[in-house]
Amino acid sequence: MSKASILIVEDDGILAYYLQDTISRLGYSVAGPLAYGEDVVNFLTNNPVDLVLMDIELAGEMNGISAAESIRDTFDIPIVFLTGFSHDPLLEKAKIAAPYGYLIKPVPDRELAATIEMSLHRHRMDRKLKISQLALQKSEAKYRDLFENSPLGIFRTTLDGKVLAVNKVMVEILGCRSAEEVINSYNDIYIQLCADRNRRQEFIDEITEKGSVNNFEFATGPIHGQHLWLSTSARLQPGDNGDNQADELVIDGFVINITARKHTEELLFQSNAILQAAMDQSPAGIAIADAPDGRLRYVNNAGLRIRGGDSHSIVDEVGLNEYVSSWQLLDLDRRPLKTEEVPLARAILFGDTCSREFIVRRSNTDDRIVEANAAPVRDKNGAIQAAIVVFTDITEIKKDKEERKILQNHLLQAQKMEAIGTLAGGIAHDFNNILGAIIGYAQMARDDCAEGSTTASDLDQVIKAGHRAKDLVKQILTFSRQEETQQVQLLPTTIVKEAVKLLRSSLPSTIAIVQDIEPHIEHIWADPTKILQIIMNISTNAFHAMEETGGTLTIALKMKVLSQKDLAGFPHCRSGNFVCLSIADSGSGIPDGIRERIFEPYFTTKDAGKGTGMGLAIVHGIVNSYGGCIRCHSQLNKGTVFHIYLPALEEEVHSDPKPIETAPQGSERILFVDDETMLVEMSQVMLRRLGYAVTVRTSSLDALNTFTDHPDSFDLVITDQTMPGMTGIELARRMLQIRPDIPIILCTGYSNIISENTVKEAGIKGFIMKPLDKTEIATLVRKVLSGTLVE
Repeated sequence: MSKASILIVEDDGILAYYLQDTISRLGYSVAGPLAYGEDVVNFLTNNPVDLVLMDIELAGEMNGISAAESIRDTFDIPIVFLTGFSHDPLLEKAKIAAPYGYLIKPVPDRELAATIEMSLHRHRMDRKLKISQLALQKSEAKYRDLFENSPLGIFRTTLDGKVLAVNKVMVEILGCRSAEEVINSYNDIYIQLCADRNRRQEFIDEITEKGSVNNFEFATGPIHGQHLWLSTSARLQPGDNGDNQADELVIDGFVINITARKHTEELLFQSNAILQAAMDQSPAGIAIADAPDGRLRYVNNAGLRIRGGDSHSIVDEVGLNEYVSSWQLLDLDRRPLKTEEVPLARAILFGDTCSREFIVRRSNTDDRIVEANAAPVRDKNGAIQAAIVVFTDITEIKKDKEERKILQNHLLQAQKMEAIGTLAGGIAHDFNNILGAIIGYAQMARDDCAEGSTTASDLDQVIKAGHRAKDLVKQILTFSRQEETQQVQLLPTTIVKEAVKLLRSSLPSTIAIVQDIEPHIEHIWADPTKILQIIMNISTNAFHAMEETGGTLTIALKMKVLSQKDLAGFPHCRSGNFVCLSIADSGSGIPDGIRERIFEPYFTTKDAGKGTGMGLAIVHGIVNSYGGCIRCHSQLNKGTVFHIYLPALEEEVHSDPKPIETAPQGSERILFVDDETMLVEMSQVMLRRLGYAVTVRTSSLDALNTFTDHPDSFDLVITDQTMPGMTGIELARRMLQIRPDIPIILCTGYSNIISENTVKEAGIKGFIMKPLDKTEIATLVRKVLSGTLVE
C-alpha cells in the first residue's frame, strides 16, 4: 500500500519544518508546506493529497477555517486543525469547517500520529458509507422505476381484497385515473373484478393453500362498458407493518390483459374447421402424431393414397415403434429405416425440423419414393406436444442416378478449383520473389544509364514487362480464389484489356484474339472480379468450340441505347444507356435445341473433365444481378456471339492523374530479412543506394538473434512473411516484445492468412506485396520512419 500524503499548511517556518520532519518519520509523504490559505486550493488542484494538517491562524487574509471551507466545497479531503488556543469561541468557529481533528500546539508526536491515523481511517469509513448510501438510493430508485414502468399491472392487496398499492399499468387496466382512485374504489378487488364469484373464491382458496397462483385467468365484469380477460400470478407473503407486531399477510402479484389473446383463441378455434378441411383436401400427404409416444392422431386422404390402405390398418394403434413396420419404410438403398431416421420420429424424439427422402413399400409391391418434411409442435413452454409431417410422392420426378452424377461432378470441380487456388498461391509466392529481383535490378541499372540511351530504353521495357507480369500474378490469384469483392464504379475498358492480356497468355496461338473497343465507354457499377469471370467463362467456352480447328476470338466493347421494346423478355431491365460487351468466336456454333438450355445449371455438352455446366449459369446470374441482360446468337459451323448488356452509370467518374513519383531517400539503419538470397542482395544494394545503412539476414532466427543482441542498432525492420523456422509476423511479434517502438514492414508474395488488418493487429506499421518496386518500398519506408503512414 502506498504512503498517505499529508499537506502541511503552517505560516510558522520553524513549526512547519518540525511538523514536516515528524510526519516524515511517522512514515507519511509530506506535501508543502504552505503558509497562505489562499494557496491551498490551487495547490490541491494539481497535487492531490490524503489529509490536510492546517493552522487556523495563517499569514494572509484567509485563515485556516475559511481555507478549510473552500477545500470542503471542492475536494473530499479530511482536515485536522492546529492552533495555539483552545477557547470555546474558536472551537465553535472551527466546527463550521467540519474538521476531522483539532490539535493544540505544541503537539506531542504520539498525539499527532494518533490524530492523523484516526482521521485517515475515519475518512475511509465515511467514504465507504457515502458509497453505500448512494448505492442504496440507486437501488431504491431502480426498483421504484421497475414498479412504476413495468409493462405488467402490479398490485398489493390484503387477503380480503383491500388494495394497498398499484402501478400505472394496473391503474389503466382498471380504468381509473390514479392509484388513489383505485385504493378508494375497490374494497374487495377480487369480488368487484371477477364476473364469476366462484372464480374469486377459487383464487383465494388456491393462494391460501399453496401460497401462490400462476396464470390464473378470469373474466371481469364491465369496466367502462367493456368486459376484459385478465391473467394474474401472485403470491401470499407477510407485509411490512414497520413495527414489532406480527406482519399481516398480503398478496403481491401482477396482471396481464389477455383480452386480445382470448379473442385470438376464439378466432383460432373457428379457423380449425377451415384448417381441417384444407388438410383433408391437400394434395400432399399430412400426418400428425402425439408426443411422446408418437401415436398417430391423423393422416389425411392424400397420405392414405400414398401409403395405400385404409385408416384402420395404418393409423389406429400405430406409434413410434410401428412406423417402419406398418408403413414399410426403406432407405433409398432399400435398407429398412431405423425409427430415429424417420423424420416424424426425429421431430418427436429430438425436436428436429428435418427432411428426408425414403421409400414407402405399398402392399401391392408398388414402391413409392417420398420426400418428407417434419417439424415438432411445441406448447407455450417449449415442450413438444406433437409433430407434423408433410410428405410428397416424388417417384415420377426423381432422377437419382443423374443427380448423383451431377453432384459428384460439381464436388470434383469445387475440389479442382480449390487445388488450383492453392497451387496458384504457391506459384505466386515464388514467382513474385523472382520478379522482385528482376524489377529491382532493372530499376537500379536504369538509374545508372544516361537518359535517352538505347540501354535505358531497353531497361524501361524490362521494367514494364516485369510490372505486367506482376499484374498477371494478381489476376491469377484473384480469379483462382473466387473471392467476393465489393461492387465499385469501374471502367469496363480496363477490365477487358486486362482480360485480353490474360487470355493471350493462356490460349494457343491457333486462336487469334481481336480487340474492338470504342473510345468513349461509360462507367458501370460492378465487381471487377465478376466482370473478369464473365469474360473468362465465355471465352473458355469459345476456346473449346475452336480447340480443334483454331479460329478468331473477338472481344468488343460498345455503347448501346436500349428502349423498353428492345428489352422485351427482360422485365428486370430498365431502358437507357448500356455498355455492350460482345464475345464472339468462329467455332462450331450451338444447335437450336441446345441453345435454349445453355443457361441452365449443370447443363453441359462437353466431355468429362472439360466442364460442369455451371459457367454460363454463373454468367447469367451475375448479369441479372447487375440489372443487365444477355443474348446469344449462333449459327452452326459459323460461330457464336454473346452480347452482355450492363447498365451504364449516368454520371461519368473522373480520376485525377497520379503525379510521377521519385524514390525518397534517407540515412537510417535498416535490418532486412528474407530467405531468398538473390532478393536479399538486390534489396541491400537498392536500399543502400537510397542512402540507408542496411544489415541483411537470410534466416528469421538469425535476424531475431541479431536484433536481440543489438535492439537499438536499427531504426526499421523489413521482413518477409513466408520463411522457414519462423514466419515474418511471428518474428515481428517477438521483436516488438523486445522493443515495442521498433517500426516493422512486412512483405509477402502471397499468403492466405495475412491481410492488412492482421498486420495492424500485430502492431506492424507497414505492409507491402511483392515484388518490391523501388519507388513503392522507398515511399513506404519513409512514411513508416516519419510516422506519416495513414492507419
